[in-house]
Amino acid sequence: MGEIADRMARRLRDEGYALMTCLAGVGAGLSAFVQSAIGADENITIDGCATACARKSLERIGVSPKSYMLTNLGLEKHETSVTEKVIDEIYKKIINGGSFLATTIPETIDSCCGMKILKNKGEQMSLRVKRIGSLALLMFFILILLLANYHCAVAQEKDNKTTPKPEKAVMPLVTFVEIGSVNCIPCRAMQPIMKAVEEEFGKQVKVVFHDVWTPKGKMDAAKYNIRVIPTQVFLDKDGKEYFRHEGYYPKADVVRVLKIQGVK
Repeated sequence: MGEIADRMARRLRDEGYALMTCLAGVGAGLSAFVQSAIGADENITIDGCATACARKSLERIGVSPKSYMLTNLGLEKHETSVTEKVIDEIYKKIINGGSFLATTIPETIDSCCGMKILKNKGEQMSLRVKRIGSLALLMFFILILLLANYHCAVAQEKDNKTTPKPEKAVMPLVTFVEIGSVNCIPCRAMQPIMKAVEEEFGKQVKVVFHDVWTPKGKMDAAKYNIRVIPTQVFLDKDGKEYFRHEGYYPKADVVRVLKIQGVK
């Protein structure tokens, strides 16, 4: 019976006849629910049996509701199955009882929950319009949000296609440090060798030249403990020296030293 009463109240609410409130709140004496029931033009209760819990809860606060009892509407407690047919029949009996067709429509509370019933058909229509308006507004904002996300996704995809991805930095396998001077004849002979190494091995080998007759070059010479020029210092990918040579160094010998670190 409780389930049928609850579904009746929900259907009356969904059809625009009522606004459900909590009957437990009335029974607990919570002021908001009590005042809502007292201030209503009329209340309706839907009780499952003659115990009339819903009706008596309102009577305790001085409210005399219009009471519907399901057992008086042809249902049997613990016997009647809850089906859509039963729900439809009871719904029609309550709607056709007169109150909902009158100019003033009563306030309804079922055996589990309470319902504030709309006063007239104008208010019923107003509630339905408000519900439709709220749903339409919600759908509008959802549509705006979806469109914004769509445009962001399109813009991001376009940027990904048009903006070239930065190439990953390739660390050289060897740093070939040539320490000498542009005024030194053996040092000048190393210049074409350095250029050839750069062209042949590309990013695998980083070629660096320090002129010891410049202020900065002097500091670099001290850094590498240079005794004579030219001097070739070879560093691995971690920057550690693994080989050095003093004096002119032919290209074939330079290449042999480079290949120790896997240069191809």
